[in-house]
Amino acid sequence: MARRAFPARIAVTSMPEAGAARSQDVILHRKVSAAADRGVLTQARVEVHLGEDVQLTAGALSTGLTGNLALALGLDRSLTAQGHIDTRGGTVSRFGRGLAITTGSLAFDGSLMRPEVSLTASRLLGGQEVGVTIAGPPDALETSLYATPPLDDGAALSILVTGRAPDAVRPEDQERVSAAAFSLGVGAANPYLQGFGERLGLKEFGVDTGTGAVVAGTRLSERLYARYNFALTTRASGVQIEYKISDRLSARTETGPVHALDLLYRREFD
Repeated sequence: MARRAFPARIAVTSMPEAGAARSQDVILHRKVSAAADRGVLTQARVEVHLGEDVQLTAGALSTGLTGNLALALGLDRSLTAQGHIDTRGGTVSRFGRGLAITTGSLAFDGSLMRPEVSLTASRLLGGQEVGVTIAGPPDALETSLYATPPLDDGAALSILVTGRAPDAVRPEDQERVSAAAFSLGVGAANPYLQGFGERLGLKEFGVDTGTGAVVAGTRLSERLYARYNFALTTRASGVQIEYKISDRLSARTETGPVHALDLLYRREFD
């Protein structure tokens, strides 16, 4: 049978709202009508070949696609896929930056909706390449940083987001770096932020795992400590100033969504 190739332009104009994903061990029982139950049982197998003129635009992703898929419809109406699709060039937006895709693939071995994703994208500044690798199934993607020549993750994240080394980052860029680190996960963010804070000369810089806020603090004098909080979920910010009156007694004032003045009494017990 002769095959014909057609150019294709795939544009995803809307994305589903984020929500709680159903666990893989959840089974849904739906009522099937008698008419549907008497329907003809059908099996089908379709082979799809993506040539050299297939383009995908979906949200922050724009790339070409090439590869082969074998789609199978079972008697139980399940749709499965076997095959491999590769990206061809293109860009993806991550941390507010457009990154050039260097390699990318979707590996299908079962459910059509759950391929294994592997993507590498980077930006080049001078002789320094910094980028991200994104891997895993669509509902559990993991992002990690890399740099060539090698850099620690704090420096790589700073250059990736701002185009500047950590010691050259402007104060107005700190929020963007913090948000980027937080998007990697709270557990992963703290090492980046702590190292970044040390370069800025901050006594305290990290993510409060209880509130999900980025916290930056420094000691202004032996008795005076200042702390800035920025909630990444609500984008609310506030400042705390704490003054040490004595070894046990301190006064703390807070401005922001909440305005307060507290007296703090501390006593240590063995």
